[in-house]
Amino acid sequence: MGAAGYAMAGVSLIGTAVSTGATLQAGNAAKATAEFNARMMELEAKDTIDRGEQVVAEAERDGRMMVGEQRAALAAQGIELGDGTAADLQASTVRTTLDTIARVRADAAMQAWGLRTNARSVRRSGAYAQRGARLNAIGGALSGTAQAGSMAYTAYREG
Repeated sequence: MGAAGYAMAGVSLIGTAVSTGATLQAGNAAKATAEFNARMMELEAKDTIDRGEQVVAEAERDGRMMVGEQRAALAAQGIELGDGTAADLQASTVRTTLDTIARVRADAAMQAWGLRTNARSVRRSGAYAQRGARLNAIGGALSGTAQAGSMAYTAYREG
């Protein structure tokens, strides 16, 4: 086998190096992609909270307008605003508005929590993919080096 055996061992080492590098690049790319996706989820979570607060502001405004309209209609009929049914009606509108605000905030918070939780999971997956790629690269490098060594030894023995 001679020189051809040594050449094959060299080619095997080059192939091992290329394969190891590609495996490491794939792991790094997986981690970078996961980080990008996680960042997008975090931005979406923030946007969910912001949109929830916009809905809250609209609900507050609508509630104030409704109470104002009720007060105007009641006053136009000569009904005392602070007593009995008139007061109950206004209090009910305020409670409904506050319930709506609480529900909107809770829904937005739950959606944002889910997105942030998913972002953490995606980051972990990216880190695991990178770690796995590193271990695969190490294993491939050791295996390829051993194979090339075996080829060179065979070429040496056969002289």
